[in-house]
Amino acid sequence: MVMFVAVTVATPQATTSTPTSTPTSTRATTTSTRATTTSTTTRTETVVRATEPGPHEHNGRERPNLGPPNLEQPNLGPPEPLSWNVDWPRFRTEEWLFTAGLGAGLGAGLAFLDDPPRGGKTPWLFDTFLRRQLGAKNQRGRERAAIASDVLQHILVAYPYAESAYVGLFSDGDVGWQMALINTESFVVSAAMILLSKRLVGRLRPYAEPCNDATGDDYTCRDGAVTRSFFCAHCAASFTAASLSCAHHQALDLFGGGTKDALTCGGLLALATTTSMLRIVADQHWGTDVVAGAAAGVLTGYGLPLLLHYARPSNDADPRTTPVAGLIRLTLEAGLFASRRETEWVGGAGLTVGGRLPLGSLSSTGPTFNVVFEAEGRLLRSSRAMYFQEAIAASAVEWGQIFGLGVAVNLRHHDRPSFDSAPAAETTSRSGSSTTQTQVALGPWVRLRLYENLESALTWTTRWVPILDGELGTLGTSIDWAIARWVAFRFDAATHRIPLSSQPGDVRPPRGIMALAGIGGRIPW
Repeated sequence: MVMFVAVTVATPQATTSTPTSTPTSTRATTTSTRATTTSTTTRTETVVRATEPGPHEHNGRERPNLGPPNLEQPNLGPPEPLSWNVDWPRFRTEEWLFTAGLGAGLGAGLAFLDDPPRGGKTPWLFDTFLRRQLGAKNQRGRERAAIASDVLQHILVAYPYAESAYVGLFSDGDVGWQMALINTESFVVSAAMILLSKRLVGRLRPYAEPCNDATGDDYTCRDGAVTRSFFCAHCAASFTAASLSCAHHQALDLFGGGTKDALTCGGLLALATTTSMLRIVADQHWGTDVVAGAAAGVLTGYGLPLLLHYARPSNDADPRTTPVAGLIRLTLEAGLFASRRETEWVGGAGLTVGGRLPLGSLSSTGPTFNVVFEAEGRLLRSSRAMYFQEAIAASAVEWGQIFGLGVAVNLRHHDRPSFDSAPAAETTSRSGSSTTQTQVALGPWVRLRLYENLESALTWTTRWVPILDGELGTLGTSIDWAIARWVAFRFDAATHRIPLSSQPGDVRPPRGIMALAGIGGRIPW
């Protein structure tokens, strides 16, 4: 088959010929040009011979382009298999040890720790408004909301593992295994935060009513769950699961990237939000419990995978000279509390999460500045059944990456059961009661980094609370010594005013000194 295509360009004056581009193909072509020039026109004819029509030709004519211009054809083939980015750190030995140790500690805590002492029931911020607007009006509605929140929580917690199993079976086994390990680490850290917060705060649930209507201060007839309001475990677990899935989809493009991955993340966050709202409808939690639980879930579900795996390359600088940007530490502690009246042994556990954000320097040659922040929770129990709980939130500005000065907020709660120290006539009436003291104070926080990098660290911290009990307040100091990348020692000493059952008539509890030593795991990044 032979085709002839002629292109003629006519101008009123002599012009240059205009070439015509043809599609690239395997056709053998022959071109002959005949040019005839007159005084007024130039005629150019191009003859193209072909053995078969090209892909853009139909019956000897060029096919019209009906699609939008410059639009690439979509790739309709199978998606590329997933693979673990070589620049992402894999699940490391210290993470194995940290996760296993923390999980064992959780099991022991759930088995041996008593229910927390009664905390307050005072609404915070928007608690009353949300309870009035969202709370179910009858018992049947509250029960249905509680069941629905339980079902949604179980579905959300199972979803990240279902994704990792699917990826491992049908795409890449190594990627699925890494996802499952990251999921477990985040859930274990989230569970530790839940356990410590519920034991530290002991906040009463909204539905809790006092046993003694006359005083409104006796809740001893209620079960232990009534003091586990802060923070919301359903919310923390749901947002941990949803945030984990979002982190995986963002980093790995599990559904090919784009709209599908974004919709999956958004849908899971919507389900987590629904679960959280149902806890308020069921009258199980205050609004601030829900917000705190959701924040903890996002921190552990999205922040941990991002910081430990997806956000930094595996070929970092030498860890012996790289400063720590963040830290998670779980410490088992034991020590002594001594005052002028008695001495007793204490022991327990603490969890610390901290970080550092660079601010830069005021000049190109001046020292660098960093913002350091730290949140710590601790639960101790003495040999005489005294509960000591402490939550600390602190922040400071580091100057020259050595010296830091900032503020710390301390929330302390002491609870000591009353024993037979009271007169015999009062023993029965005092049975089961306790002497409690809660202290909230603000004071300066001084931090000195004697030595710190990813492999080891030596940090000295002092907190002084000048406004406490109307006098010179309390002083606390701690030394953190990391002898290896994932093992750290902690030494802590602080002054406390703790109620003592031996002197029930004291107006002011005596001051004592608590000294603790602990060992635990740390994960720096």
